[in-house]
Amino acid sequence: MKKRRTIAVVFCAALSLALVACGSADKKEKGADKTVNGDKKTEGRKEPKVYDSSAAVQTYAGHEAINLWENTADIPYYEEGYGVKPPTITPYIAEGNTNGGCVIVCPGGGYVDLTVEKEGVKPAQALNENHITAFVLQYRIKPYNKDASMSDIFRAIRYVRAHAEEFGIDPDKIAVMGFSAGGHLAAMSLEHYEEDGQKLDEVDKVSAKPDYGILCYPVISLKDGLTHEITRKQFLGADNVNNEELILQYSAEEGVTKDTPPVFIWHCENDQAVPPANSEEFAAAMEKAGAECELHIYPFGAHGVGMAEGNSNAGKWFPGCVEWLQKFGY
Repeated sequence: MKKRRTIAVVFCAALSLALVACGSADKKEKGADKTVNGDKKTEGRKEPKVYDSSAAVQTYAGHEAINLWENTADIPYYEEGYGVKPPTITPYIAEGNTNGGCVIVCPGGGYVDLTVEKEGVKPAQALNENHITAFVLQYRIKPYNKDASMSDIFRAIRYVRAHAEEFGIDPDKIAVMGFSAGGHLAAMSLEHYEEDGQKLDEVDKVSAKPDYGILCYPVISLKDGLTHEITRKQFLGADNVNNEELILQYSAEEGVTKDTPPVFIWHCENDQAVPPANSEEFAAAMEKAGAECELHIYPFGAHGVGMAEGNSNAGKWFPGCVEWLQKFGY
């Protein structure tokens, strides 16, 4: 097997350009930003709308969780006796978010637990420091399976989009960020958004398709040799853990199309829990489909590092991610 290099790759579909910077994510060829940015000057172009988040900052200063459904009876697949709280989003409204960008953050935990502080609150706070609004999603986990978890991410996207004016955000700048199993859930939202057929209320009338994806050491594949076994078992359910049809259907590298939203994805080379090949396979599928993807593989770090504070190598992921978002008007 060919030894994997430390790489940062940007796939730019329109230019058929693959940029490889060994050991650094900072080197770019001239003209690379033209495709990713989508910001070429055109005659008669309208000035971008300026958003005002000040009212929302005051309203949601306490970071109180918001129920995604008003009544538990309306929550798909919900069971009172399961001991799992109804799904919520916790708003972290950014001051000075004049561009209106936001990110829905999905913590990891193998669909068994949620590492909310490390992979939810801290990323949300860091996004706020860069004038980007965030929402931390607490989706349903064990004993629930894929039906409930996917219902929750779709509803979260719809809810944020439907209440965009209230949150002071742009309904066309909604990114999903996921860590580990949360990365798998985020990837599912990039591909399976049309499968959410619930039509309950006004929220369900808006699109569940995210505009961008940020996948952090994600579980991408459910295939043997690539997947994280606990994640696969909890997502599919014990009865379907070896169901080949479902394994293929919910392996994100299999569902990429030219319409898959742009993705920023990163992994650590020595991740012992989720092989970095997950991210590489997804990036390769994005390139093949002609979709935009930026991949970073860092040589030092581990699984579950979150913001990777104090790591001079993997810690570069977040500044790079912010820069990437800014190319799309964040």
